[in-house]
Amino acid sequence: MNHQTICALFNYWDRQRGALAAPARADIHPGDIRAILPEVFLLERNTNGRFYYRLAGTLLCQNARRELKGQRPLAHFADLDRRKMQIALTQVAEKGAIFKAEILGTSAQGRTVEQQWIVLPLKKIAGSCSRLIGACVTLDEPVWLGRDPIVRNSILSARIISAGNKAAMQELGGHSVSTHHVSLRPSTAQPLHGLGGIADPDVPQGIAELQALIERQFGRRRTQNEPVLPQRYTDSLEPADDVNVPNFNVVPLVTTEKRIQHLTVFEGGREG
Repeated sequence: MNHQTICALFNYWDRQRGALAAPARADIHPGDIRAILPEVFLLERNTNGRFYYRLAGTLLCQNARRELKGQRPLAHFADLDRRKMQIALTQVAEKGAIFKAEILGTSAQGRTVEQQWIVLPLKKIAGSCSRLIGACVTLDEPVWLGRDPIVRNSILSARIISAGNKAAMQELGGHSVSTHHVSLRPSTAQPLHGLGGIADPDVPQGIAELQALIERQFGRRRTQNEPVLPQRYTDSLEPADDVNVPNFNVVPLVTTEKRIQHLTVFEGGREG
């Protein structure tokens, strides 16, 4: 689940960009997001491709116990993670992508805290994205945070999101993503796996009603008082008669699918 600060910054960025791939730096007004400013940062990409903090919120500086302006945000990542972060931020700057990551911050005394990062592109008048806006939030507030500085970061998970990915964009904004639901009330013209006989398809069927319908059509389960059938009772049956076996509760498949008629399991072992 995305932190509310992540959702708030993304929704503001999304509104300000309108139909464009990214808003311009001039479209971002600090007063509009004053409630989350302590956790927001602004990055700038210089001519050699490195990223620096142009601005950093007070809470970020407090957690690091130093002023972050002019510092490199990737300086405290290990070598491999630093390369991954550099590639991700470059994708944001050059491709207009969105970067979201789960980061593990480690303090000077070895304590850890989980963080969420989001980085979004900002366009200049010339069309490039040399500046990026983002937020870094901690998922909990340990008592030591702000006194024991975070000195090392590592990636737990990372994701680069295209603006064309509507489902991911809805998720970033904190909106529920619609999923495909299979109806449990099939019409009589298209019974579900051969399960016909539902009196009124517009009336939801309860579990007990569906179980009774299955038992009427395909037999019922053996109760504790009924004898157990021989283990290989299918040896004496013709394939066409399998649905008439009292304990056969599997709903027949539709004609476009195939069913395994016989399955033999060999139990391996050593010779004594």
